[in-house]
Amino acid sequence: RFWNAAAQYAVHLAAAQQRAGHDVRIITAAGEPPAEKARSLGLDVEARNLGPLHSLATLALLRREIGNVDVVNAHHADLQNLALLAAGRSHALLVRTRVDVRPAKGGALTRRFYERRLAGFIVPGEESKQRYIHSLGADADRIHVVYGGVDGERFRRDERQRREVRARLGIPETSPVFVWVGRLAPIKAPEVFFEAAAAVHARHPDAVFLVAGKAVPGFEGHYEAIAQGSGSPGLRLLGHVYDIEALYSAADVGVVTSVGSEAHCRVGLEMMSAGLPVVGTDIGVIPEVVTDGETGYIVRSHQAADLASAMERLVTDHARRRELGANARRRIEAGFTFARWVVATDEAYEKMRFQRSRAWT
Repeated sequence: RFWNAAAQYAVHLAAAQQRAGHDVRIITAAGEPPAEKARSLGLDVEARNLGPLHSLATLALLRREIGNVDVVNAHHADLQNLALLAAGRSHALLVRTRVDVRPAKGGALTRRFYERRLAGFIVPGEESKQRYIHSLGADADRIHVVYGGVDGERFRRDERQRREVRARLGIPETSPVFVWVGRLAPIKAPEVFFEAAAAVHARHPDAVFLVAGKAVPGFEGHYEAIAQGSGSPGLRLLGHVYDIEALYSAADVGVVTSVGSEAHCRVGLEMMSAGLPVVGTDIGVIPEVVTDGETGYIVRSHQAADLASAMERLVTDHARRRELGANARRRIEAGFTFARWVVATDEAYEKMRFQRSRAWT
């Protein structure tokens, strides 16, 4: 229902599958951002009221659809359960993709239901897989890791955009720029970035620290006040930024300070695709995406001093920044493109189909 990491994973995967030649249809909630985003990408969207009062109508729709498809990939629990009920004796492969750090609801009945009806699970990282095994007691070979992908062309570094954005923001070309992107919320810990920025700026007054994102409801003005009291003149809160790829081009280092969430870490993939070294916390999939010492640095969460130390290593060492940034871009091209995402997902489907055929035999 919201344009979060799970919705982005589902919609962008579907669009990439369609470009690869798959016949794809999305069923999702009407009047919500994921439906509009999917339509803007040229996808066939069935947008419906998915509330409890409409469950029977949705169940009937799924029964009609499932008879004509090869794979049902459920990215949300409500539609997953309805798909399981609708499947009957259909040959369709029923898959659950879960891009969420919250523990799955377990219980013996739930586990039995999943084991008998679901072909398997897809998760966006090894850390997610271990959590799923722990919460559901599921067999490891039924949980398939498929890392998300990123639009490598959209987020390719652009020198013209770099000059234009820096000129617009009044940033000298020689100033090292750190960029933080995300919603201003406790789970993203932007205040840790503010504190680290103040420490770095005290020793390197030419450094600039850009923050792109809006505060979540209930925190309006909260983080602005913290930023103003941080004592860092180089810290700038930009609010929501529409041309985020241009902002990445203007930066030299990406920073991710999350203390939770990050099952997928879309922003880290975008930064790396733009050729930025990333300083990220040891949370979720971040250490799996960012290779410490090769494409950036991994630091302990909640620790502004650790973050400042890693950031300071990149302030004056231009050659090191370029090396890590080039490594980051190569890592994206090797394993996190949209094309690779589709291939990895198809491979997971085939493994599940084989596992199911063995079980039936």
